[in-house]
Amino acid sequence: MQNHQITVNSQETPITPQYIDFHLPGEGKVILNTSILLRVTGKIKQVGFSAVPSISANGKNISLENVEDGKS
Repeated sequence: MQNHQITVNSQETPITPQYIDFHLPGEGKVILNTSILLRVTGKIKQVGFSAVPSISANGKNISLENVEDGKS
């Protein structure tokens, strides 16, 4: 999982994951706790959330729905 981009405030931001903790708790959800390097600023951010993954009709993209902050 290198050389990826995420959308932050409607702008594509290049990231490099540093650490990923991934769980499948059931009910179609995933839980991610990760450290990511924001390559533009060089800062490392901690991110944690749960979500329901959805695969696009063409099978080439995955989106995350019902995203919930990991702090709740």
